[in-house]
Amino acid sequence: MTNTGNKFNILHVISRLPVGGVENMILQEISGYDSNRFNASVCCMKEGGEIAKSLEAAGYAVNILHKMKGHGFDFSLIKAIIKIIKKKNIHILRTHQYHANLYGRIAGTLARVPVIIPTFHNVYESPNRPKLHRRIFNSILARSSDALIGVSESVASDIKKFDMVNSQKVKVIYNGIDLKKFRITISKAEARRLFGFPEDSIIIGAIGRLTEQKGHRYLIEAAARLQGSCLVIAGDGPLMEDLKSISNANNVNCIFTGRISPQKAPLFLKSLDIFSFPSLWEGLPVALVEAMASGHPVI
Repeated sequence: MTNTGNKFNILHVISRLPVGGVENMILQEISGYDSNRFNASVCCMKEGGEIAKSLEAAGYAVNILHKMKGHGFDFSLIKAIIKIIKKKNIHILRTHQYHANLYGRIAGTLARVPVIIPTFHNVYESPNRPKLHRRIFNSILARSSDALIGVSESVASDIKKFDMVNSQKVKVIYNGIDLKKFRITISKAEARRLFGFPEDSIIIGAIGRLTEQKGHRYLIEAAARLQGSCLVIAGDGPLMEDLKSISNANNVNCIFTGRISPQKAPLFLKSLDIFSFPSLWEGLPVALVEAMASGHPVI
């Protein structure tokens, strides 16, 4: 692998960049690169989002392709990624999650990128076993991948089990956070006032996108059995109205904050007494690690 100016050009490929655990990890990783050694840029295959805007504000190039509009295989997307790779003279290609791992690795192989490293952020049985065609694609594309990253031992185990990949290529790199961000001096009472939470209740909190995977309905149903507690759920998603209905039906004192920015996550966690994570399947959730860093009991 050769580079110019003693810098390596790295391209991260992902479908979109809204606020989320995977997306926050990408922001943190890119922000942590040594600028004297690496030039980092990003390719969003479908659309951008708040994390994309944060990267652009920090001076990183974000290419938004607006592809994958239909249900079929998008051949034009491969061409578009190859064009970016050649224009930016990419030395290292990083791809994230299934569709980016698929399209990105095909494009990277055709463009002869020297180093290709896909990252797998979730367990494969989520909730069902992976589709056969996905396993076949992953197995074939693993041959042109220099390493395959799983964010936990369970994810790495799934890669080996389902994709029949050479185990020597599979590496585990755990999701990590900046602990300094969670060492805040503000009091719990002050944090609650900032969010408008009751100051005299036991507050049980959760952070996550409001989807089936995150299991919020089970947390709400469990909270119905508790007296004198307040449930606060931070996040947005398609199940917002359904979860509000479940909360009302169970007479649960539940506050939905909507989406909160990564910058406000430490303050939100400071306001809690207990953190609950009712997710049904995960790789290694960042919200769980952040709650641990805040020193809360975690259920």
